[in-house]
Amino acid sequence: MVASTALQRLHVTGLTWGHKVRANVVMPVITPPDYREQYSIYSGKQYKSFQQMQTEIEAAGYQVGLWKWGDPPHWYNRRQSMVEQYPL
Repeated sequence: MVASTALQRLHVTGLTWGHKVRANVVMPVITPPDYREQYSIYSGKQYKSFQQMQTEIEAAGYQVGLWKWGDPPHWYNRRQSMVEQYPL
């Protein structure tokens, strides 16, 4: 599940809510400050630094995993068993 912009738009702690229900993807605002007013999909979305997002994610009991697949464990395990069962 994606903890998307919409959750942050609904409530100031929407991102944290998303993580508490096992969301595994975040969509931060990365638009440079000089251009943020010109690009807005959801009005009112708050900019959060990487450190702020990491703190919220860790407060929900998770770790930030950069450059990793976001597949749920059951999908990963199923895929691994298929690879082992049917090697190329």
